Amino acid sequence: MLGLKRIREVVNPVVKKMNYLYSKCRVILLLVYTGSWITLDAAEHDAYVVGDVVKIPVLSVGASIYSLDLQLIPNTDPVQLVMVAAQEITLSEANLSNASSFANNTLTIPTLTAGNASYRIELILISAEPSVVLQLSKVDLIPAEANPSTNSQPTRTQTDFEKAEALFNESIAQPIVQSKCISCHRQGRSAGGTSLVFVRSSATSQEINISTFEALLQRRNDGINYILRKVSGNGHGGGTQLAAGSASYNNLSEFLTLLSR
Repeated sequence: MLGLKRIREVVNPVVKKMNYLYSKCRVILLLVYTGSWITLDAAEHDAYVVGDVVKIPVLSVGASIYSLDLQLIPNTDPVQLVMVAAQEITLSEANLSNASSFANNTLTIPTLTAGNASYRIELILISAEPSVVLQLSKVDLIPAEANPSTNSQPTRTQTDFEKAEALFNESIAQPIVQSKCISCHRQGRSAGGTSLVFVRSSATSQEINISTFEALLQRRNDGINYILRKVSGNGHGGGTQLAAGSASYNNLSEFLTLLSR
């Protein structure tokens, strides 16, 4: 594998023939990495800080693209950074809209994340030999969004069954089933042989009683109307339990509709 020195010896004559500017040629040559190419997701363009190293995943230099590591030089004012690693890369998508770039001896970083803040950075090239050294020339804080949502989770929409279950627990179980139906519609009582047989309140009664309603709705195409007719006194041995149009009647109707979907 050729070292950087050997690469310069091979490439420099060609560069001179093409009349490139000396400083720009040096930066490009120093950025060339002789290892293998890698593929980088185009969405991962933002630079970030690890310790005293600024890591630039995507840097556009002319027609070439690199990843770059810049290390802070201690006790420099203005701040200076030295290039400590570079690798030529290829992107899976040719989208460089938010990538860092080098042009006219200026390295521009559109987004540099450091802690909880993000900045727009400009660095100017002050040395290409023996090491690439850049100096901070401009830094702008990127305002945080008024309502950041990067960590928020989308609200999950309840299923119809979950809505039915919630309505049953709140408005059906105690006010209707346990207060009106259970006296007859349970094992050993007058309606113990019908298609609606409930159990008294317990740790599992809600699930069992919802399943009882659900089973009838699955057996009968007219299940909703059948139950509503019964509770309103139409063909019901227990007479009228819920007046049609009352709040409890409407709650039961909504519950059955949700459960049948």
